[in-house]
Amino acid sequence: MKRILMGAATAAFLGSAASAAPILVSVNAVPAAHVSYADINLASAQGRARLEGRIRGAAENLCAATGDRTIEAYLTARVCYDAAVASGLRQMNDAVHQQASASSAMRRGAGE
Repeated sequence: MKRILMGAATAAFLGSAASAAPILVSVNAVPAAHVSYADINLASAQGRARLEGRIRGAAENLCAATGDRTIEAYLTARVCYDAAVASGLRQMNDAVHQQASASSAMRRGAGE
């Protein structure tokens, strides 16, 4: 299953939809959430926007300050959210570039 893992490492994308590895979003190596992108075409702007929405939703759930309504809790949650989203988007962009590179290499190889 292809997914984004919100947690502590970075995943590699192998170039095909069937072989996409999980993307890992890190926030100080604490809670993790998996975000699937098996059904998303990362080559399209619409697909990337859809995955970005999933990343943001997972970060919101991951970093929510439940029950604590203090300004400190809000600020901690906001820092967590910003870091998780930034990490997820970096990994998504890496996956998009790796997929494009693999597609380009396949086209060049098919032309030989």
